[in-house]
Amino acid sequence: LESSSGTLDAAQEASPSRWRGRAPSCQPGHLCGHGIALAEKEKERCKVLLEAAQRQKIIEIEEKRAPGDRKMLQDMVQKKKVLKGLTTNVYYRKYTIEEIQQATDNFSDKLKIGEGGYGPVFKASLDHTVVAIKILHPDAAQGARQFQQEIEVLNSIRHPNMVLLMDACPEYGCIVYDYMANGSLEDRLFCRSNTPPLPWQHRFKIAAELATGLLFLHQSKPEPLVHRDLKPANILLDHNFVSKIADVGLARLVPSSVANAATQYCMTAAAGTFCYIDIEYQQTGMLGIKSDIYALGIILLQVVTGALPMGLAHNVERAMEEGRFQRLLDPSVRLAI
Repeated sequence: LESSSGTLDAAQEASPSRWRGRAPSCQPGHLCGHGIALAEKEKERCKVLLEAAQRQKIIEIEEKRAPGDRKMLQDMVQKKKVLKGLTTNVYYRKYTIEEIQQATDNFSDKLKIGEGGYGPVFKASLDHTVVAIKILHPDAAQGARQFQQEIEVLNSIRHPNMVLLMDACPEYGCIVYDYMANGSLEDRLFCRSNTPPLPWQHRFKIAAELATGLLFLHQSKPEPLVHRDLKPANILLDHNFVSKIADVGLARLVPSSVANAATQYCMTAAAGTFCYIDIEYQQTGMLGIKSDIYALGIILLQVVTGALPMGLAHNVERAMEEGRFQRLLDPSVRLAI
């Protein structure tokens, strides 16, 4: 053994350049420069293949659809381009457009339960749960910003009287909410779909819940949050008639330093629904939490009268001055007692 070892040492000393010139081997658990380059190439190859597969999926779906449905898909692709430029750091479960299509039966009119300025709303089932899916209109440039705003606001707040954001398909402007079995407060006040009138007990409870939810928004930190579009159509009722404030896409943060001022925060243009916008905001664009309180007042008058909002405050004021306010109470409820 000693002889063999001596021979090896002698050979190494005799040829030092041979041993010093050999590159060191990679350590276990570490990538050498060549390995990193191969990994990067493989990552890029997988990315290209994935994008090609997604394009092929869209082509296959488009070939199977009717002409009207094909246009909807093309519109949704256009929306994806608009939304791609908007970034957000919020986290939620994301669905693919194929899953949204399957859940809504290719956006079937039979599953459509409403439509607003933002877009249509569909009743659907995802992961064995009944949900409501709101779809952004493809031509709504302002809607794309409202989409991001709504996701950011709903993802950051939790309250029993605020609608719950469950999931979304952000690339195509789809938001998934908890399904509200009793529709909107507007539908129930006007007894649409032949629904019975809301009893006084429900109305009083809804009024208290709205005030509670609105107070929560106005006391949010670090800045108060103003809804800007509070109205009966944006108040949803679950299967127990618990009210939830929805559609916060127009909501704005107001600097806390001026949150309680008479005129608070100047906006370039008024937003919301005409009959629920306070006079000061309409005329000056001055926004504050009192703008929401004005809208809440109009809603409460509708809750007790069942009347349309146009001119309602003036009619109630005159009725109270003349001592006939009781005549303005919702007659459908009196009949139901």
